[in-house]
Amino acid sequence: MSARANTGTVLDRILEARRAEVDHRKRVLPETALKYGAKAATPLRDFSAALCRDGLNVLAELKPASPSRGVIRELGQEGLLGLTYPTSVGGQGLDFGHNVVLAEELPRSRMMGLTLS
Repeated sequence: MSARANTGTVLDRILEARRAEVDHRKRVLPETALKYGAKAATPLRDFSAALCRDGLNVLAELKPASPSRGVIRELGQEGLLGLTYPTSVGGQGLDFGHNVVLAEELPRSRMMGLTLS
């Protein structure tokens, strides 16, 4: 992280950290793996069309549990949020591999919908 990041806003520092993470992923993830992931991904739904249909339209999200009522708080208390963000912006300053391990272990906690970014 550059020294100029400390003079910007919190958002500037987060954006810089995210750009650095994307650059790192580009270096370590083979292009063929990226293409395979894009091809295997679930197709996007037409959100705009769903909102514009005639009649009553309902958008809903089904959650087995609310992550904000404990899981996210617990993850934060254990130091498991912001793993790859620099310590200068409140993160742990770890490499992306730590996010991978956490993402693999979270489904065991039955929090399948919890997304880490």
